[in-house]
Amino acid sequence: MLSVLQNRTWPIARCVRGLGFMALAVLTLACFVGPARGQQPVASVSARKAADTPSRNPLWVIENGKSKTYILGTIHLMSAKSYPLSEAIEKAYSESDIVVFESDMRAINRADTQVRLTQGGTYPAGRTLRKSVSSATYARFEKRCAAAGLPVRQMDRFKPWFCGITFTMLEIRKLGFDFEYGPEQYFYRRARKDGKKPDYFESIDEHFRLFTGLSKKEDEQLFLQTLDALDLVKRDTAGIVQRWKTGDLDGLTLNMLDSFKTRPLLRKCLLGDRNRKWMPKIEERIKKGQTTLIVVGVAHLLGDQGLIELLKKTGQAVRQL
Repeated sequence: MLSVLQNRTWPIARCVRGLGFMALAVLTLACFVGPARGQQPVASVSARKAADTPSRNPLWVIENGKSKTYILGTIHLMSAKSYPLSEAIEKAYSESDIVVFESDMRAINRADTQVRLTQGGTYPAGRTLRKSVSSATYARFEKRCAAAGLPVRQMDRFKPWFCGITFTMLEIRKLGFDFEYGPEQYFYRRARKDGKKPDYFESIDEHFRLFTGLSKKEDEQLFLQTLDALDLVKRDTAGIVQRWKTGDLDGLTLNMLDSFKTRPLLRKCLLGDRNRKWMPKIEERIKKGQTTLIVVGVAHLLGDQGLIELLKKTGQAVRQL
């Protein structure tokens, strides 16, 4: 199976290095789900408010005496055109002694991580995607393979979540977006160069279990959500990036959280449960008195299960910059 991935004539080979970002890929795709076709686009819904609201950043701060805890919500895949970042974001990084990421960035960038993920996303002998999902889901899979130029027979060996990630990276890269331009990679490289300590909330094994631990039903639901997002990604990408840059929470919430309305268990698994698990670590960071930049997907900051509301409930004064 690995020889298939390493075959340079097969399009998926171009994606192998980025596979360590599997949770980030799926959550990014949640960002690209706007209203269904025929409904009013999110941009027009939030544009009226945007005209009367000063531009802000996807950045929040908690001040504790002389130290600060910054929380930056990110879109994990961006383009070279997304830079430079705003002055407020750059200032938050410059002031921080420590940068905390969702997962272990060092491990994510290792080659053996890609191999482990590929192995975890491959069915054992005798099992295939066709045998594991409904006929309707499989028909959508075949259609997406054809659009992406991927061989159905070879892709049939992979589990739904792995297929979803593969489709995601191929489609997003067509639009000029890549993990290499994401804020995580940008700040991880800078932190290493500047001698700042990078830290993380989840180990690479915890990161893996988000997907390898899915039930058969959950895996198929996640795959369907990814396919829904891919149908809209080309239409919605530019608007979502603009809403991210201007800190438009209303528009982002419509995009990101609405995509989970029909699949609340996925939202709980990918966002709510993880947020609650991270909360003690964030509170510990605040108490330590070191100025810290926390870098997580912006989906983790939105709604009643988001980190911003959870922090407010503990009495923290959280302010958007």
